[in-house]
Amino acid sequence: MPDETLAAIVAALECAPAVDAGFTAPDAVVPPPAQRSWGFTVQLYSLRSRDSWGHGDLRDLADFATWSARDLGAGFVLINPLHAAEPLPPVSPSPYLPMSRRWVSPLYLRIEDIPEYAELSSPERKRISQLAQPLRAASLTPALIDRDGVWAAKRAALEGLRKVTLSDAQQA
Repeated sequence: MPDETLAAIVAALECAPAVDAGFTAPDAVVPPPAQRSWGFTVQLYSLRSRDSWGHGDLRDLADFATWSARDLGAGFVLINPLHAAEPLPPVSPSPYLPMSRRWVSPLYLRIEDIPEYAELSSPERKRISQLAQPLRAASLTPALIDRDGVWAAKRAALEGLRKVTLSDAQQA
């Protein structure tokens, strides 16, 4: 940044009104004393479990965060951006090249965790399970992530879930 810009920012900060020394924040907003913490940084797409569809998802993240906090004392988990990629294959191989910073990528959804999944008929749940089966098998290998295959399967599953009639509460 140009020196003039930096000088203007510093000047503005120096002229900022001082905080009233008599002001006390309510207890509810006083942060706890600072303490050191440690955690993990993970690429969520690579955090695959037996139930993943070939691509790490939000359930994998929740399970990892719970385990790392409970068993190891971790204080946080940092992850890659979750921005949406292209709506049709080919899907960009990097979450750092989003098509939209406004939407989250459906690749990170665990289809079985979507409430409408429970409302599906047994044959429809079986069809979704068949979509997931080869991708789950891929999660157990060191093979590269097939984002196009994952997106094709999850999109097909989401199309089935979209047909479920929503309750009034879900519509609201």
